[in-house]
Amino acid sequence: MKVLFVCTGNTCRSPMAKVLYNLITGTCDADSRGIYVGFPSEASPNAQKAVKEYGVDLENHISRQLTMEDIKDCDLIITMTKAHKEALISAGIDNKVITLYEFAHEEGDVSDPFGGNEEVYKKTCDEIYRLIKKGVESSDLAKAGDAAEIAKLEKDIFPDAWSENAILREAENKRITVYKENNKIIGYCIFMLGGDQGEILRIAVKEDARKKGIGKKLLKQAFEKMQKEGATEFFLEVRSKNIAAISLYKKMGFEQIDKRKNYYGDDDALIFKKAELER
Repeated sequence: MKVLFVCTGNTCRSPMAKVLYNLITGTCDADSRGIYVGFPSEASPNAQKAVKEYGVDLENHISRQLTMEDIKDCDLIITMTKAHKEALISAGIDNKVITLYEFAHEEGDVSDPFGGNEEVYKKTCDEIYRLIKKGVESSDLAKAGDAAEIAKLEKDIFPDAWSENAILREAENKRITVYKENNKIIGYCIFMLGGDQGEILRIAVKEDARKKGIGKKLLKQAFEKMQKEGATEFFLEVRSKNIAAISLYKKMGFEQIDKRKNYYGDDDALIFKKAELER
């Protein structure tokens, strides 16, 4: 998944986030940009010193202005503050933008250390590392030992709950993504593959943890895993009365292609489809 970290001038927070994300994930998936870059600049000397404590460097970094091409080329944009996020939303970019604190499912902003001393930059760097690490580690594939916990959550949320044995089978087949907080599962997504088609079978988040971007993150991870296994089309089914879920799916690029009248007895089932995800 291509991740783009965004701050103001692209000389301290977002470049630090880029190299720390790549360090934590063991990938080169992240890059960084600034919303207001007056002219190309090297990374702040104190930012360079701060990341060196983690064994990475910013010696070759040059600040770059965020462009529409950058936005199209990434899967997720992570901003340092809510103000950065709101600036992008006001420009019409709202379906793949979250703050770094939202990525870690916390509230807050990463303050700008610009003009501060080495200790200020170190504190900011440590804050960014903690948030990225929490966000990355909070979602993963379910293991067989997670089946009972998922089954309990399934029973609490759905009237037609899947059995623990059915969930165990999907976990063993590596077909469930989960989100955890304090080592407890608060959200999961069950998916399946058939040839070049992937389908979301189930997605759920505990009621008191909703509206924090967890569902979107679970879906994105499920899509990424299906795509890696050859899926080029993605389908899901949703109750017509589930307005919140429908809104999320549309924002993620899904289009309704069919309706099953009274499929749920008291409600219709809407079928949505999305073409191959951008790489």
